[in-house]
Amino acid sequence: MTDVLEFDTYVIARHQGFSLNVPYDVYDNQGNKLLEVKHGMIGEVYSLLDSSGKTFGIISRKMIALTPSYDLQDANKTDIGKVVEEINIAGGLLNNTKNFALQDAAGNKIAQVKLTGPLAILTEMLKGEAPSAGNDITTPDGSKVIGKLATQMGNLTYLNQRPAFVLQVTDNSISKLALLEFAIAVDHLYSSAQYMSNNRPAAGGFGGNRPPGSGSGFTFKL
Repeated sequence: MTDVLEFDTYVIARHQGFSLNVPYDVYDNQGNKLLEVKHGMIGEVYSLLDSSGKTFGIISRKMIALTPSYDLQDANKTDIGKVVEEINIAGGLLNNTKNFALQDAAGNKIAQVKLTGPLAILTEMLKGEAPSAGNDITTPDGSKVIGKLATQMGNLTYLNQRPAFVLQVTDNSISKLALLEFAIAVDHLYSSAQYMSNNRPAAGGFGGNRPPGSGSGFTFKL
């Protein structure tokens, strides 16, 4: 069986249209499906399932919090971290910049990323030439790059034009499972916030009835 955590590059795709059952799929850069994310029966709990259907990790929305956040767990329901959208009034008003922090199980901030748009956008909008860039996931002081989050481009036919983005891990000092769950939660938090700001329903969970916006302009070539 493939070790999901042996890769450095992951393509994370959302289903087009509203879906509670399989909001996201995770692939390697050759198109092999590694994981799918399924919504639980109760509350905002999402399970990452491997190819055998076994739970690989869990993401759950923290319903009572000062700012939007998700708790991250491994297959044994052991806490491995938390994703928090940090308050950024100035950036949000000026250019839609949102700051997201990854905390460890003890609540210590271990990584961060800044986004100016949702990650999962229609791949068909990225056909042709575009500059390659990404959003760095860095240590809290910004001195070290741990990975990149970026919209992907190229002829990835296995996605069937689904909204997708790429996580590239460049440093192994943080659990890849935590980074994968971080990437999925960050995309959802930004996307759902944009739905709400545009007076559109956030659909109560990952995904939505269509990808919100396409304005980040970041691309990443595989």
